[in-house]
Amino acid sequence: RVFTSRSPFRLNLRMSNAEARLSEIGFERGVVSQQRIEILRKREEKISCIDDKLEKITLTPPKLKEEYPDLAEPLPASSVSLAQLLKRPEVELRNFEEKVPEIKELDKLAVLEAEARVKYSGYLVQQQKEFELREAMKTLELPEDFFDNIPVALSKEATMKILAVRPHNIDELAHIPGVRASDVALIIMMLKKKEQNINKSL
Repeated sequence: RVFTSRSPFRLNLRMSNAEARLSEIGFERGVVSQQRIEILRKREEKISCIDDKLEKITLTPPKLKEEYPDLAEPLPASSVSLAQLLKRPEVELRNFEEKVPEIKELDKLAVLEAEARVKYSGYLVQQQKEFELREAMKTLELPEDFFDNIPVALSKEATMKILAVRPHNIDELAHIPGVRASDVALIIMMLKKKEQNINKSL
């Protein structure tokens, strides 16, 4: 079983993009045919093209009310892109088939993937920032009093494993089985805040 919550790129590990992610590796290893990989690459190009159009096509408030009355409440104060509208929980990619006819060419999984990329784009950016922060601070040593003040927001499993191992730095902590990427991010934030408070008091 794969515990995706423990991956630093957990949001990228989706059912809708599993074939695309793994097929390139399979192609390199000779277990995926040239014909199949070309089909997947063309599907990826279509999804990228659709994502681009969703960002570029905008509607003024009057146009939005005219063309998509169901999406006009609340009416925005300025123009909005189709991508911004798609980020709403109730909106689906199929709503924009007239504006972006290429959507009709996608299979069900590709539709899910195209939607996910737009709906979770903000979270994906935040995930990348968390990973970069973790990489930049992986050599940061944990103070001895850290083990007496472990954040209560951590999972019970993570807390137990950390106390059992007592890692010396962030890198060692991140490699403990049972410690999730979100746990590491929380601990880094706590340590940074503590450091800032110490610097202010100097």
